[in-house]
Amino acid sequence: MENSHFKGENAAKNYSSFRPSYPESLSKSILEFLDEKLPKDLPRKLELDVGCGSGQSVGCVAPFFEKVIGIDVSEDQILKGRENNVFKNVEYVVGTFKELPAEDNSVSLVICGTTIHWFNPIEEFYAEVKRVLVPGGCLAIFAYSKSFITGLPKPLNHHLNLFFTNVFNKIAYEAPKEIKILFDNYHNLEMPFEDVTKDNSVMMTKELTFDKFAGFYKTKTLYKAYKDKYHSDTLEENRTLLEEIQNDKHFSNDTTFEVTWPISTIYGRKCKG
Repeated sequence: MENSHFKGENAAKNYSSFRPSYPESLSKSILEFLDEKLPKDLPRKLELDVGCGSGQSVGCVAPFFEKVIGIDVSEDQILKGRENNVFKNVEYVVGTFKELPAEDNSVSLVICGTTIHWFNPIEEFYAEVKRVLVPGGCLAIFAYSKSFITGLPKPLNHHLNLFFTNVFNKIAYEAPKEIKILFDNYHNLEMPFEDVTKDNSVMMTKELTFDKFAGFYKTKTLYKAYKDKYHSDTLEENRTLLEEIQNDKHFSNDTTFEVTWPISTIYGRKCKG
């Protein structure tokens, strides 16, 4: 991920603390597509996670491969990934999407979790993916989109959704074109493969407190860009609504609620050697 907002020790620490990991339903979806046509004599040997950050997507399918390499341009993110690593078959390396650390026709699966919108020019990444994938190997691109909150009494639930929607709309107003691709759930993103499938049925749900969800927002590139430009914190600007939330009898610092993110997926298969 070649963006300065992802670099630095604090960014890596916050990314590790507040970015959600992906659900088992996504793992199942990826493996079902991969195994549909992966040759029996080419088992799940090597997987690459490109733009892995501190490892939020690495664990998604790592248990099902002989070896996994997580790759990120940020050394701090990689160091945090190594620190948190619980898989013996996972290696974290500093690298770029333009030069994948694998031999020709050696990789069963390449994944990109909420990151491919930063790959520019994307054609160089696709060329590398084609080079390293075995025939029948797959590229799995996925990303979570705008979230919604449930699980609380209606007034509080409504106010929380409205609060975070206001924060999102404000930081998204001046979003660069890379992020706008993500806003569109990768709808117009094309893959250079004949066998491609797109879906948005996978959901990711986490139980969070207000502070945890606010922490997630603080890891967003747009939040940091807004704060740098205007010297203002969008999480503190809407004081009236924030006070309504804090004064609600059902709210406390320990109050938990469910946050759900729809996940958009695009899977492509290399059909020719």
